[in-house]
Amino acid sequence: MFRSRFKTVQLQLKTHKTSIFISCPQEMTFNEAKERTLSALTAFPDEKDVPKVQSIEDFEICVGRLSKKSPDTAAKLEFEIIDGEKRMRDVFSKPWEVAYLKFRNSDGTLRPVLVKFAPLIDEDAENEEDEE
Repeated sequence: MFRSRFKTVQLQLKTHKTSIFISCPQEMTFNEAKERTLSALTAFPDEKDVPKVQSIEDFEICVGRLSKKSPDTAAKLEFEIIDGEKRMRDVFSKPWEVAYLKFRNSDGTLRPVLVKFAPLIDEDAENEEDEE
């Protein structure tokens, strides 16, 4: 279903400690988004935390979905690979979205998603309060 409320998706792609922001028209496919992502990933060759990539075949764009929690387990974030032929409008319903990158090993297998989220509480400030 096409949603005409907004014309572009502001997509934040996260991996390791890095975030990449790209503006994607609703009609853009994820393969086209991967081309833009590749350009961003190769623009900074000295980035230590992010695996080196040479083509769009070296990584996949994923969405994070919370699994249903049961009484015994907490909900966790599971990553679903998005088909490259899908369009933004087919996957996202909001103008700001977050996706994640999964990189391939040299043998072609996918690595798990690695993302370091910024802490919500400044640990230094918390330690100072404990000392007082």
